[in-house]
Amino acid sequence: MSNQLTILRRVKELKEERALIAVHVKREEAARAAAAADEARRREQESKTTLPKREDKIYDEIIGRVVDCDTIEETKARVLNLEKEHSRLIDAKERTEHVKARLDTELDAALREHRQAVKNKDKYVILTDELDREDAQRMIYKEEIEVEDLFSTSRRKPL
Repeated sequence: MSNQLTILRRVKELKEERALIAVHVKREEAARAAAAADEARRREQESKTTLPKREDKIYDEIIGRVVDCDTIEETKARVLNLEKEHSRLIDAKERTEHVKARLDTELDAALREHRQAVKNKDKYVILTDELDREDAQRMIYKEEIEVEDLFSTSRRKPL
């Protein structure tokens, strides 16, 4: 019985170790995702604050000058490209925030699994430690009985 419990204890310890490794992996992934989300937020915010100035710079090239329709269309296309670029940054920020949220949820699940694995392992640790302690007490008791029997039988024998 004790061997079976020892094997089960070891299995629970391995599961707990595996769960801990999963927590570390998810924690690293979540940290990388948080850094990527922060960077994407920074880029989007920077683009948002400089967008009007960049648009003005494009329009300044043609304001006050006589230009043909092709130049006006080209200018509109350049401004449209700026807006598309800004939209791509917004989309990238939203994607990174979504990935971060998903990885945070996965990290929470991994932490719950690890806590449960620790609880399961601890049950077997307590049980096997208690059985080992009882076995040790039984062995001490047996040794004491043997010693008593040894000395009591030597007194009974006549010399």
